Amino acid sequence: MPKMEVKEILQRSKVAFEKRGEWKSTLEECYELAQPVINPYVANKNAPRSMSQMYSSTALVSANRAANRLLMELTPPDDYWLDMKAGPYLQVAPDVTQEAIDGLEQKLGKEVVPILNLIFSSSNFVDEIWRVYLDLVISGMGALLTLEDLDDPSNPVSFEAVSQAELAIEDTASGKLDVVYRKRNIKIREIKRLWTDAEIPDDLSKDKFQGQEDPEVELLEVTYNSHEKKTEKPWIYEVIYKNGEGEGEKLVSREYSSNPWGVLRWSRVPGSSYGPGPVMMALPDIRTENRVMKMVLQNAALSIAGLWMVRDDGVVNPANIMITPGLMIPVSSTGGSMGASIQSLDTGRGFDVGQIVLQDLRVSIKKILFDNSLPDATGAVRSPTEIIQRVKELTQDIGGAIGRITSDIVSIVRRVADILSNSGIIPKMVIDQMTLKVLVISPLARVQQMQAVERLVQWYEIAVSIGGPELAGLIAKLEEVLLWIADQMGVSSDLIRTEEERLAVKKEQQAMLENMARLQNAQNTPPSINQTQPQLP
Repeated sequence: MPKMEVKEILQRSKVAFEKRGEWKSTLEECYELAQPVINPYVANKNAPRSMSQMYSSTALVSANRAANRLLMELTPPDDYWLDMKAGPYLQVAPDVTQEAIDGLEQKLGKEVVPILNLIFSSSNFVDEIWRVYLDLVISGMGALLTLEDLDDPSNPVSFEAVSQAELAIEDTASGKLDVVYRKRNIKIREIKRLWTDAEIPDDLSKDKFQGQEDPEVELLEVTYNSHEKKTEKPWIYEVIYKNGEGEGEKLVSREYSSNPWGVLRWSRVPGSSYGPGPVMMALPDIRTENRVMKMVLQNAALSIAGLWMVRDDGVVNPANIMITPGLMIPVSSTGGSMGASIQSLDTGRGFDVGQIVLQDLRVSIKKILFDNSLPDATGAVRSPTEIIQRVKELTQDIGGAIGRITSDIVSIVRRVADILSNSGIIPKMVIDQMTLKVLVISPLARVQQMQAVERLVQWYEIAVSIGGPELAGLIAKLEEVLLWIADQMGVSSDLIRTEEERLAVKKEQQAMLENMARLQNAQNTPPSINQTQPQLP
């Protein structure tokens, strides 16, 4: 597909944003109840938001904890969380030896993987990916824009978390990300700073915006796949200024070999490019808990301050009465046949039912937002088995979402490797998960992999208990088993001997055994007759 014309881009973007707009009302409520401070649907996004309609912080705290958990479980900033290995094509290729595969993996482990992990441990990535995770938890979609930073030679990669409220996307028929549209307002003076290769049209001259101190315009960014197989740069990135109804001008046009957008999606509704996130799935409980908490607080205010009835006898003026401790109110009568002039009104409502409802709602909200992985500190002491089981339940609950998110993270790694290779920092490579594959060895991925390791260890223990170590060693390929376990646990390839080194060690061990056997035979051999016969003088 050749480059799209401006008119086609504007028409398709209009349809895409209309489809995304169908989710707006629900998403706006999600942000209002779970993260009102960063609600992207208000007019002034930078102004501090009022939280006067929030009566509970359960959703707000749990949403932040969910984002923190994704950060620490998927891309921990204080740990290396990715590795690179030879893909399945190389593993089965007849003309590729195991020695060549081992050498390739050692080279990747020394020259490529440390640099990639260094980029992903930078403060820029950690800050931006956390914002992506927070958007992902609330709206079900988070986006990270990865571009080359020419101004910072020490860190050539620039990450930017983009609010999902600015985006609309299109997928191919097979469900792969195909087009990303972004609308945002940009000050005219910043256009050249953001895009040094931008061509500013006459329509954006300052004369058109006279009277405005710092004018800004709305620009449309579009990134799409041209699907041209013969080109090395199939991804097109363009910035368009809309100067009329259905008309516009291209300010920027670039070509990339990889998609600069990493769009993370929690789930997808069939027939749609979007799906709900955890906060949206918990929205009924969040909404109900907020309202119940409001009613409980109102009930508490009535119970604390009291509700009073005043007899309209022309003596007591309710407008001049202020109920405070120790106050004496003069009245004509405090009892008698007419009754008291003023007395408290029993509301007859307690807190018990409201607290029970709130407790159930909070448990449900925390469970949906994965904020219940460990038991509370109070109560009986929990066994390690219970804690491990809760961690397993977490991996089961979010296993599908984590699989999708991990695939999107691999695309971000591919984009960073592309930028670094273009800069000459790392060698040129093609990360297609077939020739070269990226392994996400984050803590959560390790938990899932350790379940497979645990099954293998249990099988071997059963084999030893039934047939003994000799039969178990005869059946199990112990050398390959240990290599597989090391791969599953993310052990660095630098710490694993290559096949050539293993053969050399085996030869040394065989030579050592042969020498020991010769020495032992020499010691056990009886002396000859000539050696035992005494020498005649």
